[in-house]
Order: sequence, then C-alpha cells, then structure tokens
Amino acid sequence: MNKYLIITDLDHTLLNKKSKISLTSKLYIKKLIKQGHYFIIASGRPYQACINFYNELKGTTSLNINLLN
Repeated sequence: MNKYLIITDLDHTLLNKKSKISLTSKLYIKKLIKQGHYFIIASGRPYQACINFYNELKGTTSLNINLLN
C-alpha cells in the first residue's frame, strides 16, 4: 500500500464553522495515521494559535508554522 503525506490548513479546511475539529475528522485522521500515512497541519497562524489543535489530535500529527508573517 502506498503511504501519503497529507497536509492541511486549519481555517476553512480542517476546522468547522465553530473553529473546532469535528469528531469525525479526528477519527478519520487517526485511521489514516494508523494505516501509515503522514498528517501535517500547516498554517500561517502563530504557534500559540495552532498548538491547541495539534494537542487535540494527541500529537499524532506534525505542525508546520509559517514564520514569515
């Protein structure tokens, strides 16, 4: 099976209209990682605005912050 690198932004992609990660998304991300895929959160937000989402996924993802803002 091929392994994929999956990169997602937060706003309007991973987060719903209430700025939360849905339970469905969390379960699907965990399933993808268990299958051997890599999942990265990429955002232009500052670190402090992203770390809670990273922790919400229990550190199973990587976090890439754009420090050029």
